Amino acid sequence: MRRFAFFSALLSVCVSTALFAQAPAPPRPQEKARAASSAQPYVVEQLRTRVRFENDGTGRRERTMTVKVLDESGVRAFGELRLPYQSESETLTITKVDVHKPDGSTTSTPETAIQDVDVRPPTPAATYLDIREKILTVSALRPGDRIEVTAVWSVTKPLARDHFWFEHVFDVSESVQDEELEIDVPAQRAVAVKLRDGAPAEDHGGAGAVSGDRRVYRWKTAHPEPPAEGENKPATREAPPADVRLSSFRNWNEFATWYGTLAALPSDDTVKAKAASLTAGARDEAAKIAAIYQFVSTEIRYVSLSFGVGRFAPHAPADVLAHQYGDCKDKAILLKALLEAAGVHAVPVLLNSRRSIADDLSSPAEFDHVIVMVPAAPPRAAALWLDATLEVAPPGMLMASERNRKTLTIEGPGRAAVVSTPADPPFPAAEHVSIEGTVNAIGVLVATGTMTLRGDSEVLTRAVVRSVGRDNLKAFVKDLVSQFGIDGEFSEITTSDPVSTAEPFRISFNVRKPGYLDWAAARSQAATLPSATFVAAKPEDRKGLERLELVA
Repeated sequence: MRRFAFFSALLSVCVSTALFAQAPAPPRPQEKARAASSAQPYVVEQLRTRVRFENDGTGRRERTMTVKVLDESGVRAFGELRLPYQSESETLTITKVDVHKPDGSTTSTPETAIQDVDVRPPTPAATYLDIREKILTVSALRPGDRIEVTAVWSVTKPLARDHFWFEHVFDVSESVQDEELEIDVPAQRAVAVKLRDGAPAEDHGGAGAVSGDRRVYRWKTAHPEPPAEGENKPATREAPPADVRLSSFRNWNEFATWYGTLAALPSDDTVKAKAASLTAGARDEAAKIAAIYQFVSTEIRYVSLSFGVGRFAPHAPADVLAHQYGDCKDKAILLKALLEAAGVHAVPVLLNSRRSIADDLSSPAEFDHVIVMVPAAPPRAAALWLDATLEVAPPGMLMASERNRKTLTIEGPGRAAVVSTPADPPFPAAEHVSIEGTVNAIGVLVATGTMTLRGDSEVLTRAVVRSVGRDNLKAFVKDLVSQFGIDGEFSEITTSDPVSTAEPFRISFNVRKPGYLDWAAARSQAATLPSATFVAAKPEDRKGLERLELVA
């Protein structure tokens, strides 16, 4: 069960993507709601979201929720509520927390029950955000009560001056009897509104209703029965977008006017000197790119510092170089600056690691990652894509979540283009396992093994080996090799250098397994071949395939 999850969805950086098609309204919703509620710890009776934006980018978002709590599990779910907000750009005010009792009485929760605390994201990477949350301990909540909560987020410092954007996901993961969304914008402002296929329709055909100098969009929906487990899960590698997306940017070029200015950071003499040092002796452009890419990937530590406009604005390349840390956009802009200083043209690329961006909706909320592209130019027949946050990936390698996605390249202020990342790695993906050994007279297997990896599994394995340290390497290799049907006592474990990505990654080991064969038995165990999972094969490649041809 979700704890006040719809409040979290108000943060543009934390919008949920668990979306499902809207089912037709049942013929008798009240009866259906009662049937559904009997199996649920609570029922959301009403959700109201009202959003208002001004031309300067400031705005207000109000959320009201009324929930009928049915049992102790429901009390635990709503007895403590966590409401996040972005402290650098907005304020959060909780205006109402009332518990309505079956006897008609009402208990209000005092302001002293609200704590305002920092939020640390659940990630091993060093990540620092301006997201705070107010933790509200609800007074006197018991089964049979109704809880009513209203909270208001006020945007006081727009991330992009004179612009605004918003995303909304209708709550279909639990029983909701009545949900409404209202978005109020200046009537004369050109605003793009995009609905997900299957999302509830806007009351006025998507055009909103104009009254005076305001235009108001409204949606109403209900889903009194939560979906069955696994029901309506999207069968696609691309996560669905939010149900409702809105942006004041008219097109990607206008967006690039804002973002391109943030990313257009000059290089100083220290950056140019570092580029010259890294590429000294490089015989060609490919060698220059490889040297610079490896430096930014492995020597600039990933640390996310996302405060206010800093979610989008990278730090100056010289600062990132001096501090030797940065997040994806910092590493991307430093990589671009070093390449440009070495005479290699490169552009930043904004992408969404869960899905392709929209061609016809220009919104900052479309992105969650920044990489670099070196455009095609003789003698290079194709563009070269570089993600410095992967740390130990060969140049041109993107992970599966980044491949075959529509992304946005920013050539400069006012100049943007939607382009697609490659569908495949720059080389054939492969996993090779070789075992050579003997079984002695008492049935003990003594063997030498070698594993060679290229592709997605290679990058992940390199990253782990680089980080686990020698003390934990044996346990990691044992676990890795066991996935191929090989177990026993491991020793003499060696690996190639995780940072040397020009060649496939190689792991070598000795393995000893007592009792592998019983020579005296009438029937004994045959040698076991490693199993193959073919993780690199895409679902669309396997569709309709009746057999695989294996080549020795």
